[in-house]
Formats: sequence, structure tokens, C-alpha cells
Amino acid sequence: MLIDARSLADKAVIEADLCIVGSGPAGMTIAKRLAESGIRIAVLESGGRDVEPEINRLTEGELTGLQIEALETTRVRALGGTSTVWNGQCRMLDVNDFEHRPWIPHSGWPFPRKELESHYAIAHRILRLQPVEYDLSKWATRTGQRFLEPSHDIFFNRVSLTRPVHFWTDYGADLEKAEDVGIYTHATVLGIRLAADGQSVDRLDVGTLDGKRLTARARRYVLACGGIENARLLLLSDDVHPNGVGNGNDLVGRFFMEHPRFVSGVLVLSGKGLPQKGLYGDYYIGDGFAIRGDLGIRAEVQEREGIGNVLGRLDPANEDEFGPGAMAARHMLKQLRQGRVPDDLMANLWTVISEADDVVATAYRRLIRDRDRPITTYEVESYIEQVPNPDSRVTLAEERDAFGQPRVHVDWRLSEIDKRTSYRAIELFAQAVGANDIGRIRVVVKPEDIFPPTTGWGHHHMGTTRMNDDPKSGVVDRNAKVHGIANLFVAGSSVFPTSGCATPTLTLVALAARLSEHLDKQFKEAST
Repeated sequence: MLIDARSLADKAVIEADLCIVGSGPAGMTIAKRLAESGIRIAVLESGGRDVEPEINRLTEGELTGLQIEALETTRVRALGGTSTVWNGQCRMLDVNDFEHRPWIPHSGWPFPRKELESHYAIAHRILRLQPVEYDLSKWATRTGQRFLEPSHDIFFNRVSLTRPVHFWTDYGADLEKAEDVGIYTHATVLGIRLAADGQSVDRLDVGTLDGKRLTARARRYVLACGGIENARLLLLSDDVHPNGVGNGNDLVGRFFMEHPRFVSGVLVLSGKGLPQKGLYGDYYIGDGFAIRGDLGIRAEVQEREGIGNVLGRLDPANEDEFGPGAMAARHMLKQLRQGRVPDDLMANLWTVISEADDVVATAYRRLIRDRDRPITTYEVESYIEQVPNPDSRVTLAEERDAFGQPRVHVDWRLSEIDKRTSYRAIELFAQAVGANDIGRIRVVVKPEDIFPPTTGWGHHHMGTTRMNDDPKSGVVDRNAKVHGIANLFVAGSSVFPTSGCATPTLTLVALAARLSEHLDKQFKEAST
């Protein structure tokens, strides 16, 4: 049943067995998996069917450190959450992403990847990623496309699968019909209220922008409102524990991770080129399904070099697009898209003017590129794992939102390992390409400016309620339960201990499927 919270009486009480905060991929997965279990479920969504500017302004916040995109443009308060603007790209985390890596502080998940394999299979079905095939050579056989065949021991081919799923459009109708599921729109959770002993949740305070105040009561609660908002809500709820719920060890909001990305080199193939529309870049199979091939660095090389995980994304280009004029123009355009005045504006403008022929020629070639000719030159974009950093964090800001609540403050910081990964990775790719006689890579980044203001991101917010069985090292345990709180769980990428270099949605859906099984078991045990 779909219910607009604004239609309820002021001070009304929403009652359920399970209350889920957020209707994005994590929250909707749990609701979908438990819809026929006999558990009464209430899903609280701050937005409505569509994005409403007044509501989405609640996502605004302050940014310091290395800049990510404005928070209100990358987070959506509406049914389906951020899946409404998601491009659908998915890949599993690598096996070594789950392992403790001695050279990476705070690394390691509470369980190995094999424990998540059955839930990955469920996630593939939910995300409609069929067939599941991560071997690029098999896709080459199926599509008739050529691909790079590395024999070197440094790098290998990765595969991403893409089929955009809008969780409300795809699954909302079934949940609306489910007798035991109530989906409440325009219901913004304002605080988690604990029992007097501080060891369990008693209720949630809920508000609507038209001034109503509601209460939600359940036997168990799941926060599934994103990698930033999960932490914010825990920090806001400080009436019993002064530092916020689950924050006895000052870990809530710490270890904020994103996926830094930037152009690091240009690959020029030595032999016959690859097709314009091929296995690097999206190759559409049909029915909205696509695959993409990228380059990866082997786990043993990561260990030897003391770096994090990384992929190299290849996009068709022309080698002379990396001249000084073209690069200066790209850097300025990237910052302008971020709503920022470009750094070194006059110097970059002068470079563009003095290299005008280069800039104009680059723009012309991009417009008239022959789509049928083989491509021999590729832009290499490095897409790196940000290793866990406790100083990269989410806190509360002084500024208040429409409910009078502190907005969020995000201080995104990278570490020396991230910087080493960024520069060393493109060097390793270049060595391997040369050793394989594939071609050559010209490195276009320098060690001293690995993270310029033009560094991009993946729009992936992770790590702020990290998972660890030791409450001194994590906010939630292996079952995603908040340490010290008997009936509160967290779903989504905020529980990731490490980020890997894969897009997070497939893994967070797999974790949500795993959590739904755990909750179902708990409810059944309680009823016997």
C-alpha cells in the first residue's frame, strides 16, 4: 500500500514489525525479499514519486577537502532513491577486496567473498543482469569483437555488466499490492529514539514538510538511506548517547570513501585497431543490456607494489587530444560543470588561446569522427580504490535544513597510498602494454599533481558505518547490526569496510539480500 504521510493525522503512529528508512536499492531489496514472509513492513521515504526540489534540498550540505559533486545532485529523495539517476553498471568486488591486506590499514571484511556468492546470485537476478558472464573472451566470441589479450603478469581484463534498473518503476507495483507492506512517502525520519537503557530503538521521529510530526514503531529497524544520510541520522540522534547512536567509539561518519577518477594516459595500439563500438566502452547486446571491458592490475602485483585496487577504463580518443591546449580546455570545462571558477584561470585561458589550433582541431575531430573506422588510440581513465582513511569523514554542519536539523558536512580526504596507486598504476599499465607489444601508453599525469582540483569521482558514497565484528573497529557487525543496539541494522554501501574499484550497487544489493535472510530468521525464531 502506498500512503502519503501528509494525509495522516498529526501525531499519528505508524506500526510495523520492520521499519525500513529509505526506498533505494538497499531498502527496496529488503522489502521485496520479505514482502511475502508475513512480516509487517513499513518503508519510510522522504520524497514522493518524482523528485521534488523542496524535498531534495534536504540533501544539501557542506563540502571541504577534495571536492566531490554537490550533494543534492548525486543523492535523490524519491521512490527508488538514487536508482532513478543510476546508469546501471555493475561488477562484483574482487576476492582480495574482502581480505586483510597488511599494506592497507583498516582493510578486511568480516567474511570472505565466497560467503556472499549466493547473495551475489540473487543480486544479479534483482538487477536483471542475465546472463552473468565476467570472462571478456567469451563475450568476444559471442559478439565477434576483438579485445586486448594480455599475456603479461601485471594486468588482466575486467568486465562490467549494465542494465539500468529503477527500483520503484520495476518493483513498486508489486510492493503496492503486498498486504503486509506500507510505503509512506513524504515521511522524513528526523531522529532515532532509544529506550531508556540506550540498548535498543524505541521509535523513530518522523516529519513532513507541511508541519506534521509522526512516530514510527517497530520490532526492528533498518537504515537504508545512503552512504552519507545513514551516518547523518545516527549522529543526529544524540538524546541518549551524546555522540549519537552507535558512535561510542567515534567511528560513525569516518572512513568516507569515493572512487577518484581521472585521465592518466593515452594508449596507442601498435597493430590493427579495435572497433569504435566494441568491448571497451559500452557494447550493447540488446534489450537495454550492455557489457564493458576494462583493465585491472593483478592482486599479487598490488601487494608487491603496495597499492590499492584499480581499473583502467578505455575510451576512444585521438592522441593529439592530449596536447596542452586541449588539456587546459578540458580541465576548465570540468570545473565549470562542477559550478566552480577554474583554478589558475588566466594561465589556462592563455594556454587555450596560444594553442587555439590544437583546441579547434580536437573539437572538430570529436564532432566528425568516423564511427566505422577502427580505433587505434584510447584515453586511459584511472578509476581507483580509495583505501580506508579515518580522517575522511561525514560530520554535522552548523547550517540547518527546513526541519531545523543540522545539515551534513563531508570532508573528503585521500591518503599517500591513494596517490601512489594513482601514479604507479598507469606506469604498470604502460610497462605491461609495451611488454606485450600491444602498443604504448603516454602518461599524462605527474606524481606531484595526482589529485588536482579536476579529479572526478564515481558518485559512490561508502564506508561511513563500516562493518567489523569488533566495535572498536566498526559501527556494525557482520550481520549489519549496530554494535550495542539490539534491533537496529544498516543497509547500503555505508557498511563497506573497503571500496574496491567496482561500482557498489551490485554488492550493496547482495548485502541487502543477505540482511533480509538474517532478519527473516530472527523474526521466525522470535515467533517460536
